[in-house]
Amino acid sequence: MIPHTIDPATETYFFKMSALRGHHMLFVTQAMETQNPCTPLWVGACPDERTLNAFARWLAVRRDEWAAWGRQVELTGYEAFDRYLRARIEAEPYGESDATIVRVAEGSREVIIGQSVSGPFGYGEEMLYRHIFRTPKARKRFLAWLDKDGSLSRMHELVALAFQRGTAALGEALDEIADRSGTGKPSGEQRRQPQSLQAG
Repeated sequence: MIPHTIDPATETYFFKMSALRGHHMLFVTQAMETQNPCTPLWVGACPDERTLNAFARWLAVRRDEWAAWGRQVELTGYEAFDRYLRARIEAEPYGESDATIVRVAEGSREVIIGQSVSGPFGYGEEMLYRHIFRTPKARKRFLAWLDKDGSLSRMHELVALAFQRGTAALGEALDEIADRSGTGKPSGEQRRQPQSLQAG
C-alpha cells in the first residue's frame, strides 16, 4: 500500500524511471545515485512510455514493500528477485488508471478512495486509502462537496498528493474539505455505491 508518510530522502531503496536506450525502471539505493556509472539492483524494460507509467503506478501503490524488496534482492541476487517480481506482476497485473473513485464505506464516518484500472485482464478497481472522518456529519459535508462541479478533478489531484507524500497528506486534505464545506446530504448515487473494492 501507499505508506502513511513518504520522505524520499530517508528511503534506502527506490525505483526510478530511465529513458536511456528505451523505457526502463531502475531499482537503486541512495548510495548508487552518487555512482557514475550506476549498476542498479534490478532493471525492468517496458515497450513504451505508456506501459512504463502504468508500471510506475503499480510500484507506487506497493511503496511500503520497497525496503523489503531491496533487502531481498541484495540477499537472493538479481535473477531470483527478477523471478519474484515477475510472478507478482503476473498475479497482480498492472494497468492504466482511468479515474479516481470515492466509495461510501460501511461505517458512518468512512470513505474509501481508489482508482479504476484497465489492464490485460480487463477493468477493475483498486483501493488506495480508507479514511475515517472525525464525525458522521463531517463525512456528510465531504459527500456534499463531492457532488459539486470540479470536485472529482480535485480528488484526482489529492490522490497524486498521496503518491508523493503519503496517505497522511490525503487524509488531512479530506478533513480540511469537510471542515470548510457546508452541510449537505450525499446523493442517492453515492449511497448506492458498493461498500468494498476489488483489486484490478
